[in-house]
Amino acid sequence: MKFINVLLSYITIKVCAAGKLEGDILDTLRNAKANIDKGNVKSVNVQGDGALAGGLYGISLTTTKPPTTSMQSDLPFLPGGRRDDQPSPACLDLMIVIDVSCSIKEEDRIKARDFAADVVKGILTTATVDTRVGLVRYSQTIELVFRLDDHGETDVIDNAIRTMNTSDLGCKTNTHLVLKELYSKYFTDKFGDRSNEAYPNAAILFTDGRTISQRFAPETKRQAKNAEVSDIEIHVVDVPHRQGLGDLADEFDELPTRPELLYDVKKQEDIDNIVDDLTSRYNCGDPDFGGGGDDPSSGCANVIFAIDVSCSIDRSNVTEAISIAKDIIDTSKVGHQFGAFTYDNNTVGSVPYFTDTSAQLNNLDPASRACKTRTNRAITYAGKNYFNNNSSSNVLIIFGDGNESPWRENKLAIEKANAFTRNNKGTLIWVILTSNRDEATRTRGIEEQIKVTASVNRLGTRLVFEYNDADVITVIVNYLDTHFPRCVGTVA
Repeated sequence: MKFINVLLSYITIKVCAAGKLEGDILDTLRNAKANIDKGNVKSVNVQGDGALAGGLYGISLTTTKPPTTSMQSDLPFLPGGRRDDQPSPACLDLMIVIDVSCSIKEEDRIKARDFAADVVKGILTTATVDTRVGLVRYSQTIELVFRLDDHGETDVIDNAIRTMNTSDLGCKTNTHLVLKELYSKYFTDKFGDRSNEAYPNAAILFTDGRTISQRFAPETKRQAKNAEVSDIEIHVVDVPHRQGLGDLADEFDELPTRPELLYDVKKQEDIDNIVDDLTSRYNCGDPDFGGGGDDPSSGCANVIFAIDVSCSIDRSNVTEAISIAKDIIDTSKVGHQFGAFTYDNNTVGSVPYFTDTSAQLNNLDPASRACKTRTNRAITYAGKNYFNNNSSSNVLIIFGDGNESPWRENKLAIEKANAFTRNNKGTLIWVILTSNRDEATRTRGIEEQIKVTASVNRLGTRLVFEYNDADVITVIVNYLDTHFPRCVGTVA
């Protein structure tokens, strides 16, 4: 049996010669060039005459254009990151999350554990690496094995992962609970998380893709979205379900931050794929690595709440919006500057900037004066009365249904939003309130105004929330305090 090593500038292929003549082999390679993604074989050169050890031929191919590899195709650059062929020093905080539920065979739990250890070792053995690693296992309950700041030595971390107990923690699979723990606990400074500017957050989830009980499956997807909004990039490694039911679930489609971040524990090459991806995109080369949306010179955020009180919004929603705004103020641990106003056709009532307590919002007028909703005017009002500079510390949080009235002015709302987020570098966050209009109108407002105008975080996730999301306050506060952490108690 002869093996031919085919070397390209961009890819390597091994071809089994099986006793074929050299000319036949070259014809086969030329005919196979269509399989080289976006590349065209320009020339072929054979080194050796088959007399090499084991009958090994060295064949080099030159392509007219480089093929795009699966690891390079659609993955975005992170600020300061680069894509290199060789692993680079990696700066990140990484949580390993392993499903040990009884729907996964013991040998596959061990395989997942060893796969995780190999990935971590591959990252930590790159030169001048600055990565922290934490480990959690879960099924019905959750066990934090070690925190991000518990271990610093590569050998200690490797041993801690390889000796992790793989017995189940109950037969149910509460993936939704462990995803919530990522942004509410594990990626916080109390558990060893560092500044996202220099050390972005990533999690590698090993699971069979089936939340049990299945009634919690929608909650799992919601918590994955909340984690992504909190700037946690989720990688998923598919571990076989003992009855082969994992492929029937759609969690493998929904949970990875992007489709390219789905891997298979049975594929040994995916260990290198993950290592290469993380070490190239989470690169330490640029000291201004992770930025987020804040301006380092401006400290904390200028946060303005704009609440739609037009007649398309139920009164109970308006009350709830004001309550959410108060809780955001009271929960934040950073001394941001806050202000608020209500609007419909025009501004109804307003509260100037304050830095003390949410009681200031008791002075906010919640009454509706008109049935029209002009969010474009609300954005203009915020710019003129609160945001008097082009600072990335400006944050506008709009509570509404996205239904501009008259609808022809929706394009104005989009233009004003773009001017605020792009030209003025501000951040626009939407909290969706329930519209009392028909389903088509409700959908139009969400799809054609809210999702179009909302800002995106560094992972490309839209900053859009539902007012009745039980975790909306936690996620928004985490976003504000993480991206604008430079206030200490008061605002200058």
